[in-house]
Amino acid sequence: MRGSRNHPIELKRRLAEAACVPGVSVSKLALEHGLNVNMVFRWRRMLRAGQFGVPHVGDAPVLFPVVVRGSGVEASSEASPTGVIRLQLAKGQVSIEGRVDPDVLRMVVQCLS
Repeated sequence: MRGSRNHPIELKRRLAEAACVPGVSVSKLALEHGLNVNMVFRWRRMLRAGQFGVPHVGDAPVLFPVVVRGSGVEASSEASPTGVIRLQLAKGQVSIEGRVDPDVLRMVVQCLS
């Protein structure tokens, strides 16, 4: 029986990031590197869970899932804009309530990406 290899975290992160690219075959990626496909899938799950630190996204756009729920109340033109923004993350949730300064929101989203 073969013993298990200890792969460097840089290799795990690099292959996990490559496995997240749309259109990439994880099976072919694993085969090219002489790895078991289940291992690469496990590394991809670990990357998404944040176990390899903050993933490097480079210049690629980062998309966050958005859920819009209607309040059932019509907005008045005199009312100040208020609301709730909830970002569901791997390790928790960020909620922003009330009036939101666009610059502050932009900074929060940039820090999360």
